[in-house]
Amino acid sequence: MTDKARVQVDRIAPAYEQVGGQLRELIISGELSVGDKLPSEIELGEMFGVSRLTVREALKGLKSEGLLRTTRGVKGGSFVSQPVAEDVAMRLETGIGLLSAADVVSVQDILEARAVVELPAARFAAQRRTDEQLERLRQSVAEEQEVSSGFDRRLRFHEIVVEAAGNPMLTILGRPVHRPLRTRFLRDRAEPDFWRDVHADHAAITAAIAAKDGDGASEAMRIHLDRLSKTYQEIDRLSHVRDSGS
Repeated sequence: MTDKARVQVDRIAPAYEQVGGQLRELIISGELSVGDKLPSEIELGEMFGVSRLTVREALKGLKSEGLLRTTRGVKGGSFVSQPVAEDVAMRLETGIGLLSAADVVSVQDILEARAVVELPAARFAAQRRTDEQLERLRQSVAEEQEVSSGFDRRLRFHEIVVEAAGNPMLTILGRPVHRPLRTRFLRDRAEPDFWRDVHADHAAITAAIAAKDGDGASEAMRIHLDRLSKTYQEIDRLSHVRDSGS
C-alpha cells in the first residue's frame, strides 16, 4: 500500500480564487474591456457552478486589485475599471517592499533594477523635458542645500527626472524601485560629505538635462547611481551586522 506521507499532491485552490483567476485573465487578455459590465453575482455563480458568496469573494479580490469598480442602483453592477498608473505603482511598491524586507531581493538587486529605469530616463528627460519640469528639477536641487541630509528630499529629484522622461511605464516602474530603499536607508545616516556629493551629482544631471544632452545626462546619472550603490550597500551591510549582533 502506498504510504500517504510520501504522496505529493497539488492542493486545489479555493473556489473564489479560481473564479477570480479566470475573470482576471479575461480582463488582462482584453476579452473584457474597460467599462464592460460583468454579469450579476447570481449569473456568474450559475456560469461557474459556485455559490453567490463565492462569486462575491472573487469580485472583492478583483476590486482590491483595482480591476473592478462597483456601483449601486438600477444600472449598477461590477464594471471593468480604467487602470490608474498610481495604483499600479503602489501595488508594485508594496510587493517589492515586502520582498526587500524579507531579504528575498537584496539592495543590490534593487539598485540594478533602478539603473535599468533611471539611465534611459535621464536620457529621455534631456530630450523631452518641459520648461516647467526643468524648473522643478532646479528647485529641487536648490532645496537640497538647505539640509545636510534627508532621503525623501533627494528621492523627489529622481522622481521628477523619471516623470520628465515622458514614458508612463518608466514612471510606474520608477517609484517601486526607489521607495523600498527608503525603509532600509533611513535606518542610518550617511556622512555630510556624501550628501554634498549627491547634491553635486544632481546639479550635474540637471545641467545636462537643461542642455538637452542625452548622453551627458545618462552618464551623469550612471556616476551618481554608482556612488549611491556603494553607500547603500555599506549601510545595508552594517545594519545586517548590527541586527545579527556580530
